[in-house]
Amino acid sequence: MLRHTFGTQLVNAGAQITTVQALLGHKRLNTTMVYAHVHDKTVMDDYLRAMEQIEGVQTAVQPVAVPENAFALLDKLGQEGLNDEQRQILAELRRCLTPE
Repeated sequence: MLRHTFGTQLVNAGAQITTVQALLGHKRLNTTMVYAHVHDKTVMDDYLRAMEQIEGVQTAVQPVAVPENAFALLDKLGQEGLNDEQRQILAELRRCLTPE
């Protein structure tokens, strides 16, 4: 019971599962998972922390100045013997560069 409590409390306090594995002396992670029970609150906290980090990265992206002739160049490139995949990439690039 002590090992179960130890593993569970460490995981739910934010310890990496591999750290708990080392502290419990397990060779296989599956064995550690038997001892460490992740609470729903821990899962939710991890999810929210990850989403904050993801959203922070996305909002930190600075807009890029697009030269006036960029769209004309893209159109010209699209007409010069490109295959369908290359045309699709150029179309996606143009969509990304077009101001909303």
